[in-house]
Amino acid sequence: MDRKTIRKYIQKYEEKRKELAQSTGLEKTEELIQEIVETPKYTVGNRPKRKITEDIKSLIQEH
Repeated sequence: MDRKTIRKYIQKYEEKRKELAQSTGLEKTEELIQEIVETPKYTVGNRPKRKITEDIKSLIQEH
C-alpha cells in the first residue's frame, strides 16, 4: 500500500476517535464505532487503463 493511503486511513481514524470522545448520544457512538471498524472501500473505476509493455511484463515476472 502507498504511504499516502495509509496516512489517509490513519487521519480518518483519528478524526473518528475525536468525534467518539466528544459524542454524548448512544446512537451516535454506535455509528462512529461502526465507521471505525468497517473495511475501507476502494474506488477502482477511476484508474486509467495501462497497456502491458515488455517492461511491465518483466516487473510482473520479478514479483
